[in-house]
Amino acid sequence: MDNRLQFFTEWYHKENERQQSLNESISIPTGIVSAISVAYYFLISEFRFESKIDNFIEYLFIGLIFTSIITWSYTVYNLFRAYNDLFKGFTYKAINFPTVLNTYYDQLKDYSDDYNKLYEEYLLKVISESLEQNIINNDSKSGYLHLSKRYLLITLVPLLISLGPFVYNFFNTEKEPYNISIVNHQPNKIKIMAKQTTKPTTPPAQPGIRLVKEGSQKPSPKGGNK
Repeated sequence: MDNRLQFFTEWYHKENERQQSLNESISIPTGIVSAISVAYYFLISEFRFESKIDNFIEYLFIGLIFTSIITWSYTVYNLFRAYNDLFKGFTYKAINFPTVLNTYYDQLKDYSDDYNKLYEEYLLKVISESLEQNIINNDSKSGYLHLSKRYLLITLVPLLISLGPFVYNFFNTEKEPYNISIVNHQPNKIKIMAKQTTKPTTPPAQPGIRLVKEGSQKPSPKGGNK
């Protein structure tokens, strides 16, 4: 076997493993990006705007959140590029199915006595072309993933700093007073109690004797008087 064929074959398998590793490594920054989006919603919804305190705190909070959202958007963009090239998809090349290769090998045997040499040259050509395309795809994935991680770190800086004005706003803003209304339900309660304490004018009906039929597994619920 040609040394180049063996070398490129091993390299081809390593690039396939590299592709799988890159796809798996996308999940961690994706989870962090999702958590940051939840943090944005919480901070913005809980921040008390127009709170009659120094406007500098409010402007500082808005500026930090806005800066963080911009870099967060770049992070999401590069994650999509790393995952599927922004919905275009990465096209990887691979050698054909074994049945196709065997058929081609048999055809070469009928065609020439140097069929082994021709077959190895064909495999070398196919693996070389596939390897080159797969390297380009993996390098692109790796580059976009690296950019997404860089922007993710930049995103966290203003987000963490924004916690300062958020906490200051939370503890230095007057809370809205709660209006509590008390409803007196005592009259109704008195009426109900009075109604319950009224004695009935007629005696209750006497319960009948329970009838148990001999040999029956289920007793009859009907009663009667002897």
